[in-house]
Amino acid sequence: MSASLLDAAPAPDAVSARRFRGKNKGQRWKRGEGTELAVIRLPLDVHRLEDLPRVENLYSAMWSVKRALQRDAVDAYWAGDARRARDAKAWRAGLGLSREGMERRGY
Repeated sequence: MSASLLDAAPAPDAVSARRFRGKNKGQRWKRGEGTELAVIRLPLDVHRLEDLPRVENLYSAMWSVKRALQRDAVDAYWAGDARRARDAKAWRAGLGLSREGMERRGY
């Protein structure tokens, strides 16, 4: 590496300012009246410290399922070049790339 690249890199102990994306201009999301909602019920009782790893494992598993669903749907979306070029909105709807669609897939 050249010395100029090393000099341009920020110091590891430098404190970076918190970044914001800006004011949200859209309406707040609300679930529709007749909209179904997928719920994963988790029995939680963490009064004893021995139970804490079990709770962490439950949340970790839930997060893994959510990410797997998102990854599969997004991979399928980007793999369909011709369909996406024809009508991207219909292709997203067909894959279930909406909040309701992802909840149905998880269920």
